[in-house]
Amino acid sequence: MRFAVFAVGIPLVVGVPWDVVSGKQRAVKEVKRWIFAPGNANGMNFVWSTDDLKPKAGSAGQDSVKGKPVVEAPPAAPPAAAPAAPPQNPQPVARPTPALLAKPIEEAPPVSGPKPVVEGPPAVPGDGERLGQGQESKFAHPRTIKVAALPNNEDERQRLNQNLVWADFHPTGFYVGARQVLKVKVSGVRDNGPQPEILVGTPNLIDPARPFQDMRAMLVPSGPLGNGDHDVENDVDGIIYIRYVYGRDQEAPPPVSVTLEGDAAQPIPLFRQGVTTDEEWVDMLRETKVPFAEHVGERVILTGLKRDALVYAERGQKQEELLNRYKAIIAAQDAISGLRADAADARDRPSPLRPMVVQTNRMVYANAWSWRAAIGQSTISDIWWQPELERSWKIWHELGHHRQHSPTWSWEAVAEVTVNIYTLAARRLVPEIPSSETEHGTVEEWNKAKRYLEQGRQFKDFDRADLIVMLVMFEQLREVFGDGFYHELHRRSRAEPVQYEGEADKKHHFMALAANVTGHDLTPFFETWGLRPEGRTVEEMARQPQKMGWDFSQQPVFGGE
Repeated sequence: MRFAVFAVGIPLVVGVPWDVVSGKQRAVKEVKRWIFAPGNANGMNFVWSTDDLKPKAGSAGQDSVKGKPVVEAPPAAPPAAAPAAPPQNPQPVARPTPALLAKPIEEAPPVSGPKPVVEGPPAVPGDGERLGQGQESKFAHPRTIKVAALPNNEDERQRLNQNLVWADFHPTGFYVGARQVLKVKVSGVRDNGPQPEILVGTPNLIDPARPFQDMRAMLVPSGPLGNGDHDVENDVDGIIYIRYVYGRDQEAPPPVSVTLEGDAAQPIPLFRQGVTTDEEWVDMLRETKVPFAEHVGERVILTGLKRDALVYAERGQKQEELLNRYKAIIAAQDAISGLRADAADARDRPSPLRPMVVQTNRMVYANAWSWRAAIGQSTISDIWWQPELERSWKIWHELGHHRQHSPTWSWEAVAEVTVNIYTLAARRLVPEIPSSETEHGTVEEWNKAKRYLEQGRQFKDFDRADLIVMLVMFEQLREVFGDGFYHELHRRSRAEPVQYEGEADKKHHFMALAANVTGHDLTPFFETWGLRPEGRTVEEMARQPQKMGWDFSQQPVFGGE
């Protein structure tokens, strides 16, 4: 069977990418960003119980998360949902001073690690050409790949009520040139079962020959491919992936075998977590004639230029430690989202899918879209260098955009605010980073929020406040009620089938849900903040059994008083 696909990529409406998975434009607003050039499983999941929370008015106290973190593997597929008994309402708890935020997304922080090498553009094959590797024996990853089936990423997005999809495909460690005939052999496909397909091109990967643009190919599909031999040809070049998925109403099929035969499939440097050594990684990066490199981590896929990956590898970066840091970041965002591998309800278990972090063109600072967080060429040390990743607000933030519950309670005015619920969860992994190395989450910003709060109610409009001021309100809820507040908020949001179209409905739903989760009438809190709850919202919050025993809007954050 022969497949020929001739495409030039995915069209973009100015500044707003088109989500080919859901058929909708998903605008993820990046402050002063969204610039596109033309042409262009194991993790740490924190167990929380409302039994650990005790009502207490005032300030100093202890954290609401009890016990030790548990390390567990998320299932290969979300099992059928089982009803879970609703926990009791979290109560206010006095908490210690929170860790400070990292650097803002508006600025590129100075690189403390090694800087990227400035070189001429590497070779990229033209039509009908290929880049042969010198010593292919240095590339140890196999051409025959055992491919496990993954749940469809749109089904996963809906299950988790997330804003954006993750990658439901597997890296292969191979690249194919434009108009090269890729020979593919498939075995193990069941009758009437799902079939794999070949995808060519990493989403929004920088074009090394034209660094102000992305590569043309973006997950260009060929297939589905049944058992047997196939010839696959595209008019675009790119890294090869295999997509083998099943729907929410299907059982997970057994793995299939896919073999990439012949010279068209050229190996690239591929670091496989738990398999590849640092020495092998450096050897591949030095040997390769294909300009790209990729990591396959347990919880993340990293893709970028080999020359930049080599800089940090030669300066001593341990790749396992780098991938473990990504794993911890993603696990922290799982945890604040109320996702646990042992959750009774399948909707509350982490996804077996992974996000990508992609090195993109020089016109971009950082942004988020389906499948990936994209980091521009000017700050690529955040991708490859662990000391920068541990301070990288931008990567935490962009990965956080995938998590937002935009269908239910994250309304448009807070799109660049609620994302930082997840950013701060990653930030709390490194409390040892001093405040002198941060530009946000400072006492001065808490004081700025206090000045906003001191205004008369008629002068306050929350949706028009500064972003950092708005973030203080969301952080106060965590400080007052503990991390468990956000765990339960996310769980209840996932359990509700309703998706709200109007911004007023989402805003109403957030306030009513927050009151319901805590068992408190939060009307004074939200009114003080200038959210201006509607009559229906006030009425619903008033049904809660407890009143605010003290003014929650006075809860200090960011080390303030």
